[in-house]
Amino acid sequence: MPLLAHSTPRGRPDETPQLYCEHVAATLSGAERRALRMLQFSSGNANNLLDAVRCAAHWHDLGKLDEGNQIALASGRQAKLPVDHVDAGVAHVLPQCPMSAWLIRAHHSPGLPREAQERVRVSPLRGVRNRDANRKEHDKLTRHVDGQLAKLVYQHTKDCGDVTL
Repeated sequence: MPLLAHSTPRGRPDETPQLYCEHVAATLSGAERRALRMLQFSSGNANNLLDAVRCAAHWHDLGKLDEGNQIALASGRQAKLPVDHVDAGVAHVLPQCPMSAWLIRAHHSPGLPREAQERVRVSPLRGVRNRDANRKEHDKLTRHVDGQLAKLVYQHTKDCGDVTL
């Protein structure tokens, strides 16, 4: 079964689901284009920011490769992803590129929260998107993601290639 990023669009059964690798490539291209446009106005060295944007775009939907999420995506738009897909990308890039982790979280949350608020959360950056979630919900997701992360990274790299972190 091909890896999916999005189910068949609602109300358009004649269209096909979006393949994961196609979504990653399109996101990477769009993010890079917008970042380069923004960086035209930068007076300093912007390579670190551009690298962080590229890395975040490449890994942002890693959690969609979770087996349960792939089953839900294949079943159609009515299905809800059983595993919050944001944490896997954040977990993968956080050790080597925290800026990318923040960008992934901001893309999905939506918006960047104030860093001070994130520091006092049950689990900064990692965990479920629901800021009111309890510790048990955060811990359950992060344990699940940590247990699956190597497999997800392998699948992603096999399907889409890799970027240097």
